[in-house]
Amino acid sequence: MMIGVARTVEDLNIAGVLSQDNQKARDFAKKYNLESAYDSYDDLLDDDRIDTIYVALPNNLHFECALHAVRAGKSTEEDCQDRVSGG
Repeated sequence: MMIGVARTVEDLNIAGVLSQDNQKARDFAKKYNLESAYDSYDDLLDDDRIDTIYVALPNNLHFECALHAVRAGKSTEEDCQDRVSGG
């Protein structure tokens, strides 16, 4: 899971997590001792403590998410995966 690797990066603070299911976000935040669990993207973008957002969404949703983040003055990191189907 990405959070394990991210925690090894010096001077990186993972401040929170966002999920469509707020209970999952709260459980994840508690498990990994994160400060915040967000249930809306606007709340995440409005948080001044957040300067970079890791986008862990299906590829077709990355652009819109990243665009909103950039417009809110945030940087983004994305995990894009190409899917290749065999024939």
